[in-house]
Order: sequence, then structure tokens, then C-alpha cells
Amino acid sequence: IFRSIAIIWGNWAVPKGTPYFAGALGTVGTCTAQGFISILTSISVASYYASLSICSFISVKHKFKEEEYKWNEKWIHFVCVCLPLAYSIWMITEENINPYGSGCYGASSPLGCQADPDLVCERVSDRINLAMLIVGLGQIIIYFVIPPCSMLALYLFLGQSKKRSQSSKGMRKIIEAARKKMLWDVMLQIALYLFSFWGTYVLGLVHFVIQTITGKIPYNLLIVA
Repeated sequence: IFRSIAIIWGNWAVPKGTPYFAGALGTVGTCTAQGFISILTSISVASYYASLSICSFISVKHKFKEEEYKWNEKWIHFVCVCLPLAYSIWMITEENINPYGSGCYGASSPLGCQADPDLVCERVSDRINLAMLIVGLGQIIIYFVIPPCSMLALYLFLGQSKKRSQSSKGMRKIIEAARKKMLWDVMLQIALYLFSFWGTYVLGLVHFVIQTITGKIPYNLLIVA
């Protein structure tokens, strides 16, 4: 919900009079607030989606016995909420939240001043590039490492279950076959989730990489993303 609010807020949060931002009606305060919400929710939501793949594998492995894997929840909340919150607060204290793209996010002000010797930076930290690089690598892990590895682990686990069911007899064979079908359905659900997950975030990540490398905003890609 908060992420959607920040997106709808759009250019209205950008300080009034900022060049190239049509409809800019806000202040530095509104820009900072929108950027804080956008940074926090974009990382947290993606992290929670990635954690679903881990939870799916663990729950299947433990035969959906919640008491055996419930202890993981506190660590998931810590990674998905506390770390993004700390990063978002740091971005505020270092004045790293400024007009960017279709609103406010992590950027220098004026945009591109760090790469242009003719522009004087008004609001930005010298450490923003290193911080965004670390966060960017973390997002790549969240998007492209954790979900596929969880699915691979689940596939291998299902293979072992299948092998055991082939050696069973009578009623036990029927039970194992039913269980195998249930696990197969779970894997299909995870595959659908992964497709939806990548379809939602990949273009935005590509846009971020291009902007970071070139220092320019690819607006056409931003609109599609």
C-alpha cells in the first residue's frame, strides 16, 4: 500500500520549479518523504517476495510442520524490514534522496552533478555510489540467486521423494504418490511466483544499472518498467 502511494505521489512530491519534472509541486521535505517510502518499500517488498521461495522449500522439506521452521520468521523480518529501514534512514541523513525518474529516490542534486564538472552538487554524499553499489548487488542476489537456488533445492528434494515412492508398496505407495503430486503442485506455484517476480522487477533493475553506468535516465525504459 505504501509503495503504491509513493508511486501515485509521483512528481507532485518533487520540489516546485525543479527542471524536467512536470507537475512538481512539493518541497525538499515531501521529496525526502516520498523517496524514503520508495526506497524502504522497494527493497522490503522484493525481499519478502524472495523469502517466499525459501519458506516454500523449508515448509515442504518439513512436511508443513510449522513448529519445525517457525523460528525462521524473525530472521526474515529482520532482513526484510530492519536492514532496508537502516539504509533508508542513512539516505535521509546524508541528503541522498533527491528528484529522480518519476519522483524522488536515491540520487544527487542536481542530477548528474557528480559526473559533470560544470555542475556543483547541492545535496549528495560522497559515499552514495558505494552504498548504491552494495545495495544493487544485494538486489541482484535477492532477484536472481535466492529464488532459483530455493527452487533447485526443492527440485532435488522432490527427486528424492520420487525415488522413495517408487520403492514403496500398497497403501504406502498411494500415500507417497499423493504427496508427490502435492509437492509438484507446490513447485508449479513457486515457478509461477518466480515468473511474476522477475516480470515485475527485472526491467526496473535493468533501468537502474543503465542509469548507474551511463549517468543518464533512459526514460522510455523507465516508463515500461
